Amino acid sequence: MPQLRETMEKIEHTTISTNGINLHVASIGSGPAILFLHGFPDLWYSWRRQLLSLADLGYRAIAPDLRGYGDSDSPPSHESYTVLHVVGDLVGLLDSLGVDRVFLVGHDWGAIVAWWMCMIRPDRVKALVNTSVVFNPRNPSVKPVDAFKALFFTSRNPRPPCIPKSLGFRGLPDPPALPAWLTEEDVSFYAEKFSQKGFTGGLNYYRAMNLSWELTAPWAGLQIKVPVKFIVGDLDITYNIPGTKEYIHEGGLKKHVPFLQEVVVMEGVGHFLQQEKPDEVTDHIYSFFSPVVLFLHGFPDLWYSWRHQLLSFADLGYRAIAPDLRGYGDSDSPPSHESYTLLHIVGDLVGLLDSLGVDQVFLVGHDWGAIIAWWMCMIRPDRVKALVNMSVEFHPRNPSVKTVDAFKALYLPDPPALPGWFTEQDVCFYADKFSQKGFTGGLNYYRAMNLSWELTAPWDGLQIKVPVKYITGDLDPTYHIPGTKEYIHEGGLKKHVPFLQEVVVMEGVGHFLQQEKPKEITDHIYGFFKKF
Repeated sequence: MPQLRETMEKIEHTTISTNGINLHVASIGSGPAILFLHGFPDLWYSWRRQLLSLADLGYRAIAPDLRGYGDSDSPPSHESYTVLHVVGDLVGLLDSLGVDRVFLVGHDWGAIVAWWMCMIRPDRVKALVNTSVVFNPRNPSVKPVDAFKALFFTSRNPRPPCIPKSLGFRGLPDPPALPAWLTEEDVSFYAEKFSQKGFTGGLNYYRAMNLSWELTAPWAGLQIKVPVKFIVGDLDITYNIPGTKEYIHEGGLKKHVPFLQEVVVMEGVGHFLQQEKPDEVTDHIYSFFSPVVLFLHGFPDLWYSWRHQLLSFADLGYRAIAPDLRGYGDSDSPPSHESYTLLHIVGDLVGLLDSLGVDQVFLVGHDWGAIIAWWMCMIRPDRVKALVNMSVEFHPRNPSVKTVDAFKALYLPDPPALPGWFTEQDVCFYADKFSQKGFTGGLNYYRAMNLSWELTAPWDGLQIKVPVKYITGDLDPTYHIPGTKEYIHEGGLKKHVPFLQEVVVMEGVGHFLQQEKPKEITDHIYGFFKKF
């Protein structure tokens, strides 16, 4: 605990004016912003461990005391506690901090507020991890207070306690001892804060439920359309409300939250899961929010060509993924060249992302991987946040000339010795992999070029409309094909890739630039992607 206390001192505390009140905000770190919303009866403090851990992982972690709690203002009337008031506070908070979009995390009442923030202002939310309280759409015919049954969260028994009405809250049994995750120091912190203002502010969220119901009628029937991960403990009373498990696991929640990508039920865990299992909850949040970079190799190559970038980007807080494309390495190698069209390969990648639960990626391509990356941005731009492509520029489909008829092979001369960036160990790795299947799979990409040309006719004339950075080496033979330099630098490429933001020509660098200059390439990629 002394170590945690010392680390907690690194958390900054500020007061921000927003929506007519002052909010106390705890924050730490720099990088992509994560906004944490606490529940009842709680404070920013419930996220203390996530703030510290995610700041160390490269995020800017922000946790306000919501209105009515802790050191934030507590308006006296319950009519000032509708979900519109609270979402308004958060929008103003983000504006004050200069944050356009956030990763959002909610718990208990904070989860309810998070659901509604995604409903009302989805443009401000990148993705959501919500805990404990599922999204229930507004029922136009029943006011929530009329349907609401009080839930008590002090018990580890998932069954609601039965208390004589005459006793009320006095009838709740005292727990035999503090749970291991809640220390005397934690209790003292909460006691000090709630002794200042009491529980009136928190209870006003409940008192305002019917008013919130009236004011949110404009959003009736809308779905929540941001990527979502939902986490709940199997001992959480909210999970054991009759019908809740069926609603979560049998399609009801997915119907209203169509971008729900993952549901996690933590075994042996109660309601206050972020405090009870802080490391596990942090891992769940991080694994969902960490940006994904998908690397596509060329010919004759493997995932291995990105080995340096995989390690560097993992250290930078990214989830780095590099498949062996079909026909290569340890991936399947269908025998027919007709199984290697651009549509096949892009289909593989879409399926890969779906299986990993990834909605959008930062995309990086080289050589044939660059060609595939261009076409992935053409066919499925909704799955790509931004693209860094290397060595092979985009050329639109020529409707009158088949690709093979226009294609001229480039032959790279054998170097007199291995270059400094390519070791005997690297050679052995490639030799081992290609000795298993040969080069047939890779060559089938070339054999399928005319078939790809036929199949991509529906995209004639379309531009590539994702943010793009293009990199090539000044010694790369592809850069010296007649007309290529003029096409790249005199507006031809920009015409077909209108969101092209940067072109880099690396001096003294050849074709395999990500291996020849791994650090420089990593810096170029990271410098571009961190803008988004």
